[in-house]
Amino acid sequence: MTCISAFFSHKNISSIIVRYVLPPLIDGYSFWCKNNPVIALTLRHNRIDNLAFTILHELGHIALHLKGNKEIRFMDLSKIEENEFENEANLYAQESLIPSEYWNDLLENYLPLSDKEICDFANKYRIHPAIILERACFEMNYYGIKTTIDKKLY
Repeated sequence: MTCISAFFSHKNISSIIVRYVLPPLIDGYSFWCKNNPVIALTLRHNRIDNLAFTILHELGHIALHLKGNKEIRFMDLSKIEENEFENEANLYAQESLIPSEYWNDLLENYLPLSDKEICDFANKYRIHPAIILERACFEMNYYGIKTTIDKKLY
């Protein structure tokens, strides 16, 4: 995970990766410390799609909410807490991972989804197949899709 820390450091964002301990159901946490934003990640799920979404969700909080108010803090409590700030950060992450234009292309040209269709779409737009698969599962509210796509981080 040093590549994550190096990426953030290059952007003047501090990052912390903490061991996940039950409860609560926390994937990420963002706040301002002195002159830099900080993102903490728990790696609660061993999945590339969850890591990517959590990073972009917390970056969404920084870009949309923390720049104007450095006293506020955001803790991603998964689906437990829904409010305007969380919804905005979710949309920021969703649009950053797979822009609407790309998603519409998938809906118009790649259905029904299969591993081949997902991988073709992933190659076209240079998006990890696990991210596409998880978005499709989320949008359809169906997580029982049979797949060989590897979603694991480690």
